[in-house]
Amino acid sequence: MRLAYGRFHQGLATSLEDGELHFMPLLFPTENEIPVEESDHFIAGVSVERSRVSLKADVYYKRFSGLLEAKNSVPEFKQGSGRAYGLELTLKRPGDRLNLELNYALSYSQRHFDGVTYFTSFDQRDAFSLFGRYALGKNWQLNFRWVLSTGRPFTPGPVLFADRIFDPVTGAWLGTGFVRDVEINNPQRKNRARFPVYHRLDMSFMKRIQKRGWAIIPYIQVLNVYFRRNVLFYDWDLADFNSVKRKSFPMMPIVPTLGVSLEF
Repeated sequence: MRLAYGRFHQGLATSLEDGELHFMPLLFPTENEIPVEESDHFIAGVSVERSRVSLKADVYYKRFSGLLEAKNSVPEFKQGSGRAYGLELTLKRPGDRLNLELNYALSYSQRHFDGVTYFTSFDQRDAFSLFGRYALGKNWQLNFRWVLSTGRPFTPGPVLFADRIFDPVTGAWLGTGFVRDVEINNPQRKNRARFPVYHRLDMSFMKRIQKRGWAIIPYIQVLNVYFRRNVLFYDWDLADFNSVKRKSFPMMPIVPTLGVSLEF
């Protein structure tokens, strides 16, 4: 059985968590301006081994205080709090030729700013992964990794209306056609939607060529084997007064690579 506690401090604040750059936040040092962020981590776990199978289980709770958030490139910081908690399970089964590892994580990650509690953009409710290595013979090896997870949160697109008036006599719309976002400043909308389910398969073939005291390992690797178009972010087309069109931008396509690694 394992029990652990830790207190951590961080003198950085993040910015631009929303929008197209939600996956690439900016960092600002804050140690000389305002108190640094603090967190308390509580972890408990247990490991069980039976024959050729091992199970590892951990639960955790993390409490955050003094969290900082900056909305602009010239930071104006807001302070808040947060928490994260969840469960992680790992099941391993080694074998003569086939080695398997299953992982599952149940997690919650929340922030509280300005009286509003919301899930963070990296909150991921369920995450499952399967790793495998298979010895093909003659020092050839096949590796694979498949992941499946809940989509991450994002703030829904703008709620719009056309500032025009319908004239029943002429049957025409009158007005400037100016479009307003009536919900842009509503903090209750933050991260209330989620991207689609994420999944991906990566595979690689490698051959180990053993030398005296060192080894050379050529390999072929393919990322996103079945070309899953996981969503990176959404953009909103506001050109049409009658509707808001959402455009998705995918993550990486199929990526094949060739390489050689050396071990000494």
